[in-house]
Amino acid sequence: MGAADSSGRRRALYEPVHGSAPDIAGKNIANPTSMILSIGMLLDWMGTRYSRPIFHEAAVAIDKAVDTVRDYITFPEPKEPVANGADHQRTSRRAA
Repeated sequence: MGAADSSGRRRALYEPVHGSAPDIAGKNIANPTSMILSIGMLLDWMGTRYSRPIFHEAAVAIDKAVDTVRDYITFPEPKEPVANGADHQRTSRRAA
């Protein structure tokens, strides 16, 4: 998973970095975690940019939620191979 940080003092861009992945569309194997973490990074930047602690708090809540899912929920192995060495956690299970 990866999330790009292109931030400056006045503007910022946060985006998941994995491409559109048309080869896995509809297979329930895409990992939405980088998209979720990108929003957390944006909220953290907004907290600094606008001096609003509520944005920092929301970013921390997102990070904790992702950690909880990763650390405490087990997912079954897929029956078919997963592309590009991705982890074995189904999109629908991660996004639920």
